[in-house]
Amino acid sequence: MRCDTERAHGPIRPSITVYSNDPAQRVTTLTLAADVTPDVVADPPSLYVGHLRRGERSENESHLYTGAAIMLRVDADNARVLQASLQPAPSGDGSQDLAVAIRPDAPVGRFSENVRIRSTSPRHPAVTVAVVGFVDGDLVVSPREISFGQVAQGETSERTLLVENQGQGLAHVTGASVSGSFARADVQTVEDGRRYRVRVALNAALPPGHFAGRIEIHTDDPAQPALRVRVSGQVRKREP
Repeated sequence: MRCDTERAHGPIRPSITVYSNDPAQRVTTLTLAADVTPDVVADPPSLYVGHLRRGERSENESHLYTGAAIMLRVDADNARVLQASLQPAPSGDGSQDLAVAIRPDAPVGRFSENVRIRSTSPRHPAVTVAVVGFVDGDLVVSPREISFGQVAQGETSERTLLVENQGQGLAHVTGASVSGSFARADVQTVEDGRRYRVRVALNAALPPGHFAGRIEIHTDDPAQPALRVRVSGQVRKREP
């Protein structure tokens, strides 16, 4: 029995199940108990930071366990989205936490970026933490998705989106379109250049079954010319 301890640390108890033709004991479980002391390990090895604005720091962090004599530093080369730093962990045991924040000039949209941490350990010269999330611009839509749930056939139903400009300058919503004929979208100005409502009305003529599509909100902001919101729901057949 061999155990891969590349990403393990602390007490572990891996086990395997052995099957045989022994009528007295056809199934046997073998367990290996060990305490892994790594040079360097990141826990968790990947981070989802959700939606963050430029300059905002994530609340999620990765904890880096190291041997007593191991030194770490963040390799910041080629980082387009993230600013990463190492900070002493609150535990005071010499371990460190990897903190990530969005760069002020990061592009808006979904991102996936690796943070590489250099180590003085000859066995583990580098550790990589994968970070995934979304960079939000000044224009923020809420909610981020629309679900109509279950709607009876022929029933009318509406949902409302709020578009808020959280930046310093003005930005205008110029219209909204729907991918398909399952709904229509109308824009209402609450505060010009600052706040807008988008009313999404479901098409009452939809046949029974699942539907899904997208609302696209058009703006005059060069960084965010289109804001996209997923829409889904289920039309149930009307009872006779």
